[in-house]
Amino acid sequence: MKDRFPETLALEIDRQLLRKYLRLKSILMCQCVMGLLGFPAGMALMEDALKKDGTTLLERLGLIAQGIGLGQLGALLLTSLLYLILMHRQTGQYADGLEVRVEGAFLRVCAPVVFAGRRDRKLHFRSIIDYTVVEGPLMRRLGIMGLQINTAGQNLHQNVILIPAIKNALATRDLLAEIDAAREQGHHVA
Repeated sequence: MKDRFPETLALEIDRQLLRKYLRLKSILMCQCVMGLLGFPAGMALMEDALKKDGTTLLERLGLIAQGIGLGQLGALLLTSLLYLILMHRQTGQYADGLEVRVEGAFLRVCAPVVFAGRRDRKLHFRSIIDYTVVEGPLMRRLGIMGLQINTAGQNLHQNVILIPAIKNALATRDLLAEIDAAREQGHHVA
C-alpha cells in the first residue's frame, strides 16, 4: 500500500543565504581563534618597551593598548588571508552541493566535505528520532532557519545532522514528520 506522499521529494535550500551564512560563520570562527592569538602576539611586540624604566602607568597602559591593537590588526589580516585561501571556495561548494531528499523509506543527505570529497548519508526513517528547527543568532540575523535531524545510535558526532537554510523550515519539519510516521506504519511499499 502506498502512502499519500511522493516517492521522492527534494527539500528546498536557500543556497544564496546558505552561502552567506557559511562564509560569515567561517570568518567569525577564524577571527575568534586568531583574535585570541593576537593578544599575546601584540604584547610580545611591546615587551621591550614595557621593560624600560621611567615609564609612567599611563604610558604603560598606552603601550599595552598599542600592543593589543597591533596584535588584533595582525590577527584580522591573517584571518582574511586564511579565509580567502582556505574557506571561501569551500563554503560556496558546500552551499551548491548540499542535497536533501526523501527517497522512499529513506532520507538522503548528500554534502561536500571540506578538503575530503563528498559525504552521502541514507537514513532510514526508523532511525530518525526527531526533527528540530534551529535558529542561532547568526541564522536569525540572516533570516534563515536550520533543520536538525537526530538519529539513533551511539556515536554522538554522527547522530546529529544540521541542515542550515532550509526553506520553510517549520513546514518542512512537519512534512518530514508526517512522511516519517506514514512510512514507519508500513503504508509505503518501496
